Amino acid sequence: MFAQTVEGIINYTIKNAVQPAIGFLIVLATVVFIWGVIEFIAGADNEKARTQGKQHIIWGLIGLFIMVAASGLMWVIVNFWTSADMEKLPSGKVCADPSQCKSEVCVREASSEGVCG
Repeated sequence: MFAQTVEGIINYTIKNAVQPAIGFLIVLATVVFIWGVIEFIAGADNEKARTQGKQHIIWGLIGLFIMVAASGLMWVIVNFWTSADMEKLPSGKVCADPSQCKSEVCVREASSEGVCG
C-alpha cells in the first residue's frame, strides 16, 4: 500500500510539475540559442553584437544540456524507485506464484518455480 502511494505521488508530481517545468526551460534555452544565432548573423559587422550573440549561443547550449541531463536523471530515479515494486515483475523473471507476474500468467517449468510469460 505504501509503495503504491509513494509511486502515485511521484508520478503525479512529475507529470504535473516537473515535466512541464523542464519542457518550458528547454523551450526557453532553445529561444536563447536561436536569438544568439540571429544576433551573431545580424551583427556580422559589429564585434560587440557578435560577442553578445556568442554569449547567448553558449548560454542556450548550456541550458539545453542541463535540462536534458535533468530530464534523464529524473527518468533514471523514477524508474529505479518504481522498479522496486516486487508485485510487478517483468516478463521472463522467475516467480514464486502466479500473482507475482505482471500479466498474471505464470508458466510452470520442470522446477517448482515458474517463469512469468
